[in-house]
Amino acid sequence: MLEQQIAKALEAWRSGADPRLPPADPVILPPLSSVYQQFGTKITFATSEIELRGFKNMTVRELHVSNDTTQGSFRFSVPLITLHSG
Repeated sequence: MLEQQIAKALEAWRSGADPRLPPADPVILPPLSSVYQQFGTKITFATSEIELRGFKNMTVRELHVSNDTTQGSFRFSVPLITLHSG
């Protein structure tokens, strides 16, 4: 029952049918900066705001929800994602 409710909410998000949910396109990620340092290599990077488009076309492949722990996972596919940054 809970899986069906989550699947319905994901579909409402994807389709834009529920105005209470943020739009699926675009998904906006805030600026990010970090440092990767492993195996003698150091990389410092930063992004501006990132805009992802294409989630309207996603398909949920698997959905698993635990009623006891309120944890879950899902696997989805998106045929094409467009990324734009700054």
